[in-house]
Amino acid sequence: YRNVFDASNLNISGDVILDLKDYYEIIGDIEGKHIYEINSRKLSNELERNPYVKAARVSKHYPCKINIDIVEREPIAIINNKKKFLIDSEAIILPNRNSFFESALIPMLSGFNPANDLYPEGNATFSIKVREAVEILDFIQQNFNKFFNEISELTINKDDEFEIILSEQPTRVILGKSD
Repeated sequence: YRNVFDASNLNISGDVILDLKDYYEIIGDIEGKHIYEINSRKLSNELERNPYVKAARVSKHYPCKINIDIVEREPIAIINNKKKFLIDSEAIILPNRNSFFESALIPMLSGFNPANDLYPEGNATFSIKVREAVEILDFIQQNFNKFFNEISELTINKDDEFEIILSEQPTRVILGKSD
């Protein structure tokens, strides 16, 4: 009668790349539903189907509050092909969001196989060289963050060696095949 258990208080935290409206679209309309009718696991799984969502935790706080904590995938590089792709540290291809390309200060990966079928959105890339490049960038980001921020591009040269190009005074750092 008093609608005490209506899920009227929804709190979403942790969003960075996706907007709140994107999350509300995934969640759907919960207005008028009782809090005990909402399946936390199902809602969490639906959120995690989005390629940008790495993890989602849904918790109920009776009588009427639902908290959703989101951990999003953070792009580590942009794959510079005919069609640009974002890629995270786990080599997951993220869907194209033009607003992110305009403001991203992350390295470009260029010179890799341009076949678009190697880069399925929402899944790990099939390109072994791109995976190796992502591992290099992730290692640098984790251990030498200041250096990572100076990287403009990571490419493959004609000898199949990785080259890191820095933004300041375009310095080239060539990583050998064996050492």
